[in-house]
Amino acid sequence: MSGGLNRRFLQNPAEFLKKNLVLQDRFDGRFGRRINPFIGDFTFKPAKTYDGGPQTAVKLLETGEYQPIPVVELDRYDNSGARRHSHPIKAHYLPYMSGRVLCASLTGDPKFMFTHSLSGCQFGIGGNGHRGDVKVMHIAAGLTEDQKGRLARDHLGNLCRFYIREFYSSLGNANIFGFKTGSNEWQFQAQAYEQRAMHEQRLQHEQRAEASNPRRHNVPDVDYICQYTDQQV
Repeated sequence: MSGGLNRRFLQNPAEFLKKNLVLQDRFDGRFGRRINPFIGDFTFKPAKTYDGGPQTAVKLLETGEYQPIPVVELDRYDNSGARRHSHPIKAHYLPYMSGRVLCASLTGDPKFMFTHSLSGCQFGIGGNGHRGDVKVMHIAAGLTEDQKGRLARDHLGNLCRFYIREFYSSLGNANIFGFKTGSNEWQFQAQAYEQRAMHEQRLQHEQRAEASNPRRHNVPDVDYICQYTDQQV
């Protein structure tokens, strides 16, 4: 059960994503060979470590200070033990495949979109959001810029935009979420985060390159450091 997480997300997805770090690459292995985009029911649940404890994170503020933020996990919704007032989230899901590009049209009833987390990949958006004919693309790392450009034009058209590696640091991961606004237009929001060890490594590199704020090196003992949770794409 989501413990109210699904309800809060459905009420205000932008605010939910601002206040919670979401891990959304935990369940892809359960699909077996299935790699095509699909529509399904999803749920949020508190993220746990391998020994069952809660996963922890902080958000790096502009002041250089760290603010605790809950960590939740996206999973497939299991209705076998569903309660009467449960709130499954019907959404488009765009998987990831190594060395490939996967594309989906955001049509039909779902008002939300999730994709596998980005770790070197790019995310493309094309179409006309005002008419609702939006297409999204998960572009695996390793393709040349020419290949990416050609595939984007073929699938998304010339009017497209991208969320690329440079936006979420060379050592981190990113999440992209899509949701329809009250005017029925698609809005996309990004989160960027690093594992604690990678965050410390990046700070040490920055310190060698130039003088840095020493407050940023008192890194809390948590699992993840968020760079941001509410960037518009």
